[in-house]
Amino acid sequence: MKLIVQIINSKIIPLYNSDYEKLSKIRPGVEYQIEIKQPRNVLFLRKFYALMNLTFDNQEHFDNLDSMRKWLQMKAGYYTETITPTGVMFEPKSISFASMDELEFNELYQRVMDQVCEFLDTTQEDILENIVNFM
Repeated sequence: MKLIVQIINSKIIPLYNSDYEKLSKIRPGVEYQIEIKQPRNVLFLRKFYALMNLTFDNQEHFDNLDSMRKWLQMKAGYYTETITPTGVMFEPKSISFASMDELEFNELYQRVMDQVCEFLDTTQEDILENIVNFM
């Protein structure tokens, strides 16, 4: 069972009626395991793609935005290594909502931002000032 809740004064408060109904089915005195995740913010994902579009428009090395995004993610250390019969294969990790929570995505964003600053030889302040035009 998944619920969207807030913690207020050490109490679990459901945010939606459907979550309240689910929470009301939990029996007192029974042991439960709870996993805490902060849901992803779609506006933050849009900001990430605005960063990608800004970067793509200000570079001449890549013909494809997706290839550039994958390269930046891998430069930021967000990839997997697979041993194959012919050597090591590197692949960027998924950034889907199912594969990472908001805290993990924030870390990825910061690492990619650092790589973008290096790639474009600019500052984070300059990028943030111009990213608004891409959102």
